[in-house]
Amino acid sequence: MRYVTNDRTEPAQRELVHRLIDWNRIGSRYERYPAISRTFPLQNLKKGCEKPPYYCHYMAWRLGTWTDESPFQRLEELLGCAEALANWEHERSLISDPDFSTFWSLVWQLQVAEYLCKIGKDVCWAKSGPDLSALVSDERWYVECYTYQKSFALLSFLEELLVRIDPDIRIEYNRCMPFSLPSGKARERFLHKVLAPLLDPAYLAKHKKDAEQRYPVILYGDPDSSLYVYVEGIDVGAYIPGRIPNVVGHPESYLETALREAVRAKRDSNDLARYHPNLVAVNYLLSIDYRLARSSRTISFRPERDSNIDVATASAFGIDERLTREDLEVVMFAESVDSGSLERIARACSAP
Repeated sequence: MRYVTNDRTEPAQRELVHRLIDWNRIGSRYERYPAISRTFPLQNLKKGCEKPPYYCHYMAWRLGTWTDESPFQRLEELLGCAEALANWEHERSLISDPDFSTFWSLVWQLQVAEYLCKIGKDVCWAKSGPDLSALVSDERWYVECYTYQKSFALLSFLEELLVRIDPDIRIEYNRCMPFSLPSGKARERFLHKVLAPLLDPAYLAKHKKDAEQRYPVILYGDPDSSLYVYVEGIDVGAYIPGRIPNVVGHPESYLETALREAVRAKRDSNDLARYHPNLVAVNYLLSIDYRLARSSRTISFRPERDSNIDVATASAFGIDERLTREDLEVVMFAESVDSGSLERIARACSAP
């Protein structure tokens, strides 16, 4: 299905994405980063150009629009480590899946793999079962990686696209409260509805002009969530308080919910019940809410113990960083894991 707005017959995000991706920049980066070019053949990136709802492969977008080289330098390093490990070929699904959100899942697995190489030996990707395994203090641990995404991946795509249209376009929603954007096929309609008016330069120019007098100027208010897309002004005296609600929920409750949801999401993943001892490593980087809550709160809540999961850790970890023991906050461990076993992996994780 195609949606017609301003006499246009293709989704707005398709037109914008194809306009913004610089394939010459991608070619130049392929020459500088051989591990990236080996992992993501150009023909695979181009296959994603017509796949809804994003109309690009997640690496084509980043290679073709990001201006900072440091994420690619780090990714090159991570991929060099990953492809040297046994069974790397079994991770092809994360490479071929073009969805915008897959990028964070892949990078988190790469970071955990690099970390396991530091603290253990015989690290390998899984043919079946949890994502990775490694010998740590002569005991084989199985590690399942999980990136907490919810609606935050779609929100991140929208935000990245909007800032490239104009840096004065912003997004706001109620933090640490229930928040949900469309999923599945409805994502394409949602993105088109938000973005289609911005294809008209006169539309944006008018609202930016209005923002010089009074702001924020609302471009889109989602009827089914707390999301607002708006134009920010410059003159402090022109700011209108309360035009966009600034609501923050209960940080402790949000942390409890986020931890509980992660455990529930992974308890039956990749046949964890058959692989012990295991560790579920959760990354909350995409959730600004989680990072906001953690900046002012400690995790006092512990998810209910689950017989399938021995140890669960929580992090909010960026692409440029190197994982350390301190970044893996243990939030749950099962009674089936004896204290000596847990202490051994804790000592190994703390090793320089």
